[in-house]
Parts: sequence; C-alpha cells; structure tokens
Amino acid sequence: MGAISLRLPDELEAQLAREAEAEGCPKSELARRALTEWLAEQEKKRFIDQMVAEAKALYAAPTRLAETREVAKEGLDDWLDSIERDERAAGTNPEEKWWDWCNAEKSGSPVSTPHAAGKPANPDLA
Repeated sequence: MGAISLRLPDELEAQLAREAEAEGCPKSELARRALTEWLAEQEKKRFIDQMVAEAKALYAAPTRLAETREVAKEGLDDWLDSIERDERAAGTNPEEKWWDWCNAEKSGSPVSTPHAAGKPANPDLA
C-alpha cells in the first residue's frame, strides 16, 4: 500500500481526530474513506458531464441524431421480441395485456387470465 504525507490545518486535524475517536478507528482510515468517496464522486461527476456533452453534441447534429434513433429503435424491437418469446415460453399469451387482468379483477368481470383456473400469473409468487 502506498503512503502519502499531508499537512492539515489545525482545526481540520482536530475534527479528524474527534471523528476517529468517535468511530473507534485510526485517523488514516477515516482519511482513506473520505478520499475514496470523494474520488468516486469526482469520477461520477465527470462521467455525467461527459454524457451531457455527448447528448448536446448529438442533438446538434441532426444526421447523428437520426442514426442514433434508428439504432435505438432496432434495439427496442429486439428487446420487445425477446419479452414476447419469454412470455410465450412461460405459457402466457402476450396478446393479453396485464392491465386488462387487473381491471377485470377489480370490477369482478370474467377475463381469461393465467390465474383464472386457480393458477397464479407468476408461479414464483404463489
């Protein structure tokens, strides 16, 4: 493990000492934790700033924006197809909408649901 030496203003060192005593750990451990959290926060801020800059650049370039939307649509279609395959494999009819089941149960109307025959829609929740 590497080591550094740094000078702290008296009041900051006193705060660190009080907190270390309250936590029951060495001052160096508290300093390590604080530095680790601060560095992670800085990295997160930079990442968010980079994402904002990329989004602004994307919206400023209509051709890039159209290409990106097309790629996203293709990915969305693939994702929706995979959900439908999973529903069919689980014995659920993807054409039946879950909100129809909920509305029918609330109103007491007969609707074909996976649990109409006493089987729960999700067997893991039984």
